[in-house]
Amino acid sequence: MRKIFTAQDIQTIQETGLLSFAINIQYDEFVVSYVNTNFKLVVDKYKFKEDIADHIYTSQIFSQQLREPYTHIGGNVIWSDYYNTYLLSVGDNQEANAFSRINPDPLDTSIQLGKILALENATIESPLIYSKDINEKLTNIVAYGLRSPWQFFEYNGYLAVFDVGLSIHEELTISKLSNKSVSHGWPIFEGGSKSETIDSIENYEIEITYVLNNSKLNYKESLIQLESESLMPNFFYSHFPTENDYRGAIIGGDIILDGNSVYDLNIVSSDIITNELFLYDIQDASIKIVPPPTSDRATITNIRSLNNNFSDLVIGTFEGKVIFLNLP
Repeated sequence: MRKIFTAQDIQTIQETGLLSFAINIQYDEFVVSYVNTNFKLVVDKYKFKEDIADHIYTSQIFSQQLREPYTHIGGNVIWSDYYNTYLLSVGDNQEANAFSRINPDPLDTSIQLGKILALENATIESPLIYSKDINEKLTNIVAYGLRSPWQFFEYNGYLAVFDVGLSIHEELTISKLSNKSVSHGWPIFEGGSKSETIDSIENYEIEITYVLNNSKLNYKESLIQLESESLMPNFFYSHFPTENDYRGAIIGGDIILDGNSVYDLNIVSSDIITNELFLYDIQDASIKIVPPPTSDRATITNIRSLNNNFSDLVIGTFEGKVIFLNLP
């Protein structure tokens, strides 16, 4: 094993640390995302020569101060062929409490929290939605209305986003990439249910202003408009499949591309508590559930499809294990 990169000024508590790494071979560069010792989510860019270990720092292309340093950070970064730039997920950075249900930040298009963002050289149209006296929207929002988009990936002009729920649902949402941003609906919706229904909230309201045709909607009108524009998940599952079982958080995965396999064009993910594998077939929207790939005590943190004859999937765990898995 060869070390090719060492991060400096990095925080290593709970959900912090070195979070993601993406390479763009075309431009001989890579980026890394991490949380620094000042509790900022940062993305740095590096150029390399023929050997990726031979690299130099070029610039910081993203920074976000974290208000709740250990929770819902996001930080997954990928190269987007569609936008020709890097995309980054940023969580809502909000504790799992009652305020989460009415937190305006994920829907506020003037701030970076609760979004997937294009980091350079992209202009994306989005509505002006704000919760404070800031009437200038961001122009790099790919998706908004997200809580904890731990993982996401791009495939064939579409974006697949895995978003961690609050109390009852985990979800996978697929959207077609375009020059317009899309809303995933958090905190109005969790999975297929409304927050006001889940927690029996009377007179549910979010203190946010939607500007439509140059007119400022009041809170009630803004909520109606936001509800109508929210994209519903393609697949979601319950935290409580039975009275005695509990699932906790969706671990984003990958898409299987193997024309000779029954799993071709299946998106695979896992739950962090049960280690079950969920396979969502994008052709017919069917679901397959595969039992945990290991009987050992392990916590799955990432999944990638190998798409070769050696193995179907490679799975990494919090405990430092790497598991090669052939699906049944």
